[in-house]
Amino acid sequence: MKKTLLFLAFCLLSVCMMAQAIDVIKPATNKLKAQMSNIPSLVQNNDRSYIKALNDGQYLCGLYTTDDLAEYGSGMGAYTSGICKAATIFDKSITENFNEFKVVGMRVGLCYDITDFDVFVSKINNNGSISTIKSKEVGKGIKGWNTVMFDEGEQFTLSSKETYMVGFTYYQKNDKDPKNPQYYTDECYPISYYEKSDIKGDFYFYGNIPRSVGGSGLGWYTLGNDGALSVQLIVEGNLSDQRIILSNLKVDKGYYQKDDKIIWSIDVTNMGKDAIESVGFNIYIDNDLVNTAKASKSISPTKKATISSAIGMPSDIKLLGHTIKVELTTVNGDTPSGEVDNNNATAQFNVYSNAVPRQKHLIEHFTSNSCTYCPLGYIMMRLMVEKHDDVAWVSIHGNMNGVDPLNFKECDQIQTMEGLGGWPGASFNRIFDEELADGDKTLVYGIGYNEQYIPEIMEEFYKFMKNIPEPSFVTLEIEQSFEPKRRDLEITVKGKGVEGASMLLADYALTIYITESGLKGRQLNQGKWENNYEHNNALRMVATSVGGEPIKWTGNDFTIFKSLAIPEEFVAENLTITAFVAPIVKNINNADIYHMAVNNCEQAAVSTNTSIQGVQSDNVSETARYTIDGQLISSPQKGLNIVKMSDGSTRKVIVR
Repeated sequence: MKKTLLFLAFCLLSVCMMAQAIDVIKPATNKLKAQMSNIPSLVQNNDRSYIKALNDGQYLCGLYTTDDLAEYGSGMGAYTSGICKAATIFDKSITENFNEFKVVGMRVGLCYDITDFDVFVSKINNNGSISTIKSKEVGKGIKGWNTVMFDEGEQFTLSSKETYMVGFTYYQKNDKDPKNPQYYTDECYPISYYEKSDIKGDFYFYGNIPRSVGGSGLGWYTLGNDGALSVQLIVEGNLSDQRIILSNLKVDKGYYQKDDKIIWSIDVTNMGKDAIESVGFNIYIDNDLVNTAKASKSISPTKKATISSAIGMPSDIKLLGHTIKVELTTVNGDTPSGEVDNNNATAQFNVYSNAVPRQKHLIEHFTSNSCTYCPLGYIMMRLMVEKHDDVAWVSIHGNMNGVDPLNFKECDQIQTMEGLGGWPGASFNRIFDEELADGDKTLVYGIGYNEQYIPEIMEEFYKFMKNIPEPSFVTLEIEQSFEPKRRDLEITVKGKGVEGASMLLADYALTIYITESGLKGRQLNQGKWENNYEHNNALRMVATSVGGEPIKWTGNDFTIFKSLAIPEEFVAENLTITAFVAPIVKNINNADIYHMAVNNCEQAAVSTNTSIQGVQSDNVSETARYTIDGQLISSPQKGLNIVKMSDGSTRKVIVR
């Protein structure tokens, strides 16, 4: 779904990026200057049609087969110029429905006119080499769709056993706009890379990209995989009388209360020669038939439609995990008479009884003292906590062009775990969003916006952050005490879960951060060093492992205790404890960023009140006992036990 943030993308400054892999460069998209207008399906330009009508028995084959083009053009004018190529891959998932069909032409969609225009189809060999099958010179490409038909001797047979590279050659311009020198001209962004395609595919670019901008000279580069290049083959052949493909069953959310309705959708592809007018389904939950559905939907040959409906859940459904299955039963009112690929599809969902309010929203803010635009990120974070009191802000410092004095090992581990691509950035409740990630495997989204846009964009990020994909199932309470002479900080985090929390959150962990505010130091700001810049909420310690400490539940509750030695250079009254529950990360180098959303979060300031320290009483008694790793135990266990007393003190006891 389109987010307002994306309309504001033109205000994002050039972010201080870390070095990228040489063979991966993002498309340079001028979203302000290269906005596309609506293009009619049939328009004449110099006696040429943008779209040529297909003959009987001819079909479009591609990652998508509509007439849609990208809203904004893409291009590589900021990196190179000259004769270049743009291509994508057609593998079995694209070609299998047209196996043994004849390729009689191609379509290329463009956002702006190009010169030196050729089209080509190549084969990817088993050894990775590329062999050209067909290349045809066109000369000029025009804005919109360009249809290129092959002569009979140029046609070839498509095989689902082969992998093809399909694309075009063009002249990449790099002219600056004379009226706006900070931008390139529209003609520098001629490539249509359509983000709403049925299938996402790698976007390959061939050109001479110098090392000075992250390239490695002349060669192929991977630019992204969050959309589809607007290239399509025109194929000719005979379809089956009836062939239907079911795929991509989805439910509208992963967690439902017992009385919720499940809204489901499924894709129906018609690969038969006749149109489909209606389809019928059986719907099962855990293999029990619960409902039927019928949809009147016209689906032309080779086209796909999404069918959706809603069902209520059985009154006796139990908590936790379940399966919904949707099975095709009728086509045009009759039992299917032809081939049906995957006559059913399944999806998973969870059922819960109650949820709890969200206490805090976790923002992990990534910054570096040598990042010239990182103060813009600080402006957004300060405004965020000023406007919203339910935000837990943690600043994680990294080494950009030198050693940041607030960086330490765990900071680097968190950056790796969340897929940091550059500074300044932030993750919001560790929610993955495909559009904000822009094709990257990351939870960290850029926040280096021009200052005048920050208030508006901050609110958009706040709305995004509150849109958490699952309810909260546990409430957190933080107890702490600090002994200034020994500089011992004792933290007890108690979790009180709803019914079934221990099962709903079975693979979750608790993470505890210690942050410090009021730190003064050097910071690069808009190209100039400031020697007394104030850093707040800087991460200073991680009391658990970076990936979180596994929760040991007692019923639906838990208690985790930690005892920390606070370094002398930390100012205790400026310290804050942030505790949050999220899926455990066992391998920080290969984290599952698609399933890391924070379930709940809480903060507490460290109290340096020592009024009860040293008080002795004959009535002091044991109130809790923990293992050395902080797990609550009900009775003494062999080894070192940590005992919490009723006067607030703790004792370390060896049980033999």
